[in-house]
Parts: sequence; structure tokens; C-alpha cells
Amino acid sequence: MRYFDWQTRRSLKKADRIITVSNMNFRDLSELEPRSSARITVIPEGPGIEVISDNTLIEKDGILVNGSPFPHKATRETLLLLDAWCKRTGVNKVVTVVGVNGWLDDWGRKPEHISPLYTGRVSNEKMSDFYKEHEVLVMLSEAEGFGLPALDSYLHGTPVCYRDASSLSEVMEGVPGGWKGDSTEEFFIALEAVMSLKQNAIDEIRQRLDRKYNWKQAAQQTMTVYNEMLNN
Repeated sequence: MRYFDWQTRRSLKKADRIITVSNMNFRDLSELEPRSSARITVIPEGPGIEVISDNTLIEKDGILVNGSPFPHKATRETLLLLDAWCKRTGVNKVVTVVGVNGWLDDWGRKPEHISPLYTGRVSNEKMSDFYKEHEVLVMLSEAEGFGLPALDSYLHGTPVCYRDASSLSEVMEGVPGGWKGDSTEEFFIALEAVMSLKQNAIDEIRQRLDRKYNWKQAAQQTMTVYNEMLNN
């Protein structure tokens, strides 16, 4: 980590221009090397998974979790919160967890009111299917540089319950379903707000995100930076 920190600071000092994907990253980089802030340009990403449109009507059901063994991704916390929600409501929902192969030994007690379906890592094609098939994505990661799963999910027509922190606050600005991490009760409210969204509201959010975060726009902005450099 010391080497990574040194190399990052050195790159910030030496680079003519720096491109990053979110205002949160801009703030973090500027704190590392304040003199670099004038050379940083924020260019948001487009989706991580291509959305292939078809006319197949898919009945959505179940909860999708983008899991990870890394603590800051909060997979354990997410599953225990969903367990508490199912216990309270008596709702029996299938919870699909991608990215991990099962409950990790150091996570402690297992959920009692849900039986997660662990898939491990999956292909982009399978992930696309998961986004289309599930009722909601729950993404409570504590640290995200951009938060592609939240964007990908909405572009596939599936709303997101997300932790209203890091870059997710930026990408999901104005979108219902944000949770500050304050209490279990507040999580229940955020999750139910998402699950009660009408289709027209989901479509409106999807279209707004598609206009704001797309690769054509990212490419144009990147070329603008390159042209500025070449002409200086």
C-alpha cells in the first residue's frame, strides 16, 4: 500500500492531464496532491454491460446482490439486513448473490430467514439476464469509484436500493432508494420505496441515466481533452 500511495502521488505530480470518472474521485485525488486539481477532468463512464433490447416479456422477481469478499462491499451486512426485512415482513424472496460462492467463514452467523443462491462470478451475458430477471438490486457498498452495477441495473430496467455514500450518491442523484447506513429501520424504508416504484418512474430514471452516462459522450469528452493537449 505504501508503494501504491507513492506511485499514485508521483503520477499526479508528473501527469499533464488526469482523467477520472467521478467528482468523488476528483476530491480524493485533489486531497492526495492539491496542486494536481487544475489538471483533473471528470469524465463519467458509460455502462459496464451492453444492454441488448428484445421484445421478450420477462416477469421480474427476487432480489439481486452484487457480492464480494471485500469488507467495504458490505455483502455480509446486506444479507443480514435482507434477512431482517424478510423476518419482519414475512415476505419470502429469492436472494441471488453473484461474485461469491457462499457464506464466508469469517462472516459469523448466517441469515435465518433467507436462503441465498450463490452463483460465484458470472459472464456479462448472465449478469445481463440477472439484471433483467430480478425485481431490485441491493447495492450497499461503502466505497465505490463510480458504481457501475447500479447504472447497469437501471439501464436493464431494474431499480436499485443503494448506500447513499461515495460515488453512488453522485451517480444515483435524485433517485429513490438511497440508504445513509443509519439504521435497519431506514434500510427497510429505502428498500420498500424502491420496490414500490411504478414502471413509468423506473423508465424515466433509466432514460435520464442513459442520457447522462453513455460511452459516446465519454468518448467525445475524452477526445476534447486530447485535442486540448495536442493544441497546447
